[in-house]
Amino acid sequence: MTIVAAMLLIAVGGYALVQGFRDDWMFQTLWRGIALFCLLLVVLILAGCASAPAPPPEPPPRAVVCAPGPGMTEDEASPDKPAGEYTQRDVARYMAEVHQWGSRGWKKLARVRQWSRDCVDRAAVRDGGRAE
Repeated sequence: MTIVAAMLLIAVGGYALVQGFRDDWMFQTLWRGIALFCLLLVVLILAGCASAPAPPPEPPPRAVVCAPGPGMTEDEASPDKPAGEYTQRDVARYMAEVHQWGSRGWKKLARVRQWSRDCVDRAAVRDGGRAE
């Protein structure tokens, strides 16, 4: 399509140039202006043909999905609060159970974090990168 437009502009510009030498002074200026304008358009159109297309963008990095297994994120019920008449021993036992329950939760979280870091490292090694 660009070549066809350029050829059409060359034809119009050539006709305008020939007419610019044949008519009277006022029309000579007009025809020469048209010829110059056509020449400018031909240069602009053909310059677009010579440019190289931009290289395709690099593909985005592959996402690494490291979802922990269901056993690693399983919900654990909190200890039952003492109800009714309770002693200090009941409260102490409840506090100890809450502490153990919280400790197990933090350990479980630490295992999930470690598993996720290891998963990313394994994916990096598998894809040719280096594990850090």
